Amino acid sequence: MISFVKAHGLGNDFVILASNNILLTPLLVRKIADRKRGVGCDQVVSFSQLDEFTYRVSFFNADGSEAEACGNGTRALGLLLLKEASFPSAIITFKVQNNLLKVRKVAPDQIEVEMAPPKFHWLDIPQTTESLIDLPIQDGQISPYYTVNVGNPHLISFVENVDHIDIKKIGPLLENHPIFPKRINVTFAEIKDSHNLKIGVWERGSGLTEACGTAACASAALAIKEGLVTGPVIVNQKGGDLLIDWADGPLKMTGTAAFSYRGELDLTFV
Repeated sequence: MISFVKAHGLGNDFVILASNNILLTPLLVRKIADRKRGVGCDQVVSFSQLDEFTYRVSFFNADGSEAEACGNGTRALGLLLLKEASFPSAIITFKVQNNLLKVRKVAPDQIEVEMAPPKFHWLDIPQTTESLIDLPIQDGQISPYYTVNVGNPHLISFVENVDHIDIKKIGPLLENHPIFPKRINVTFAEIKDSHNLKIGVWERGSGLTEACGTAACASAALAIKEGLVTGPVIVNQKGGDLLIDWADGPLKMTGTAAFSYRGELDLTFV
């Protein structure tokens, strides 16, 4: 039996478990994430403690693939560890692949994360070619596509009305386009005013989710860079709001996280 915590950040939900207790293969991740036969989640999060304030963290999409970053998952795990820590006001560090993320609790259910600095060069995404002109578009798009890497890759387009975009239809086409050898997260962003964005996201490996923390970071950073908004920016998604701020260096993301329940995972049934 393996203990786990079911948690979510703005409706983007996770199964969190200690990685020293289990070897997470792609097949096992898919079984855990299955909403009819497993626990059910958008992503599986595993962690192990390196020292008092440092943890190695891995994120896995529902399709079993590993993600380089997950903003909502970082907040959910941060809330869990800081709630149970001897020093709940401490700043803890998550080592996620090659990135070090600083995490702290700023209110009972509010977690602030220093995410990776955004990268805008096409080779950092990565892309096979700089031009994105051949990507499919939908009626209502008012800008070309942009790409941003905030630890994981994002494709972003500004639109007149996010609700008019058929993200379930166009999202998979863009996620799996051959221009992106590692696939890509897809975001459509609507400028509400100088400090507010609204976005809809198709997550690489997980599909349509209620919220995506890294998409909020990428969209806000791009909008700030292009002079479309001024930070800090509130990014609205179906599941709720995130506060994103960026001037130079790391992005700061602040938002809620919550626990749903604890459980025991019997591998003989998975």
